[in-house]
Amino acid sequence: MTKGRTKHTVERREPSYFDWLLTNMFLKALPLWERHKGAVPLRARRKLEREGDWPRGVATAVMKRLSKDEDFRQRVRQLARQRRANRRESR
Repeated sequence: MTKGRTKHTVERREPSYFDWLLTNMFLKALPLWERHKGAVPLRARRKLEREGDWPRGVATAVMKRLSKDEDFRQRVRQLARQRRANRRESR
């Protein structure tokens, strides 16, 4: 018994622009996070924000999220591999 907890089902929907935006932020930030092994210097985060035209502080939040969850990092890596493969196929 789950003691008051219920399982929620999530319906699939078409990705929105917001989904696309967040996905691209994590895809851009992951290589930088990996290069610095999670300890990304402030200067590098600010540069990422300027290059991506992100609001100030977003890169720090993205890095914290990447640092917090290994499963999430794996999903972002997998998505990056899929996108690279799709680009190669389309050429």
